Amino acid sequence: MKIVKEADFKVSAQDLFDYVVDFRRHSEWTTPGHGVSITPTSYGPPAVGSTFVSVAHQFGKQRDDIRITELVPGSRLVYKVEMKDGNTFRHAWDIAPAAGGSHLVKRFESLRLNLITKLTLPLGMIVAPKMAAGDLTRMKARLETADS
Repeated sequence: MKIVKEADFKVSAQDLFDYVVDFRRHSEWTTPGHGVSITPTSYGPPAVGSTFVSVAHQFGKQRDDIRITELVPGSRLVYKVEMKDGNTFRHAWDIAPAAGGSHLVKRFESLRLNLITKLTLPLGMIVAPKMAAGDLTRMKARLETADS
């Protein structure tokens, strides 16, 4: 499964990148009701190899391990999410300056899927793109308000 979503933001590329790379703030824009909480499990600023734990409630409580696999300050963040059930996903965020602010390209790709996920993939291909679009809409709302 591969999903690509794009959006323009009325904030600088650096401000958008800083927001995306701050994993503790992901709960501000992820799907409401999932109760996402991400905490670092490594020390220092985000860098290649940095690790995090994500706890959320989607089809029950889940705990996922996150590892940054690529980071280009101000423009690119890639991380891998390994779930307890064996599913593994890659998230890639590419950010560039654009007229009036910045442009974001968000890519989501499954690397490994367990049998249950493979069987429900047709439903996932309907739901997941809508969830990804909602994430970007919530990010825009959060970042483009005066009190962010």
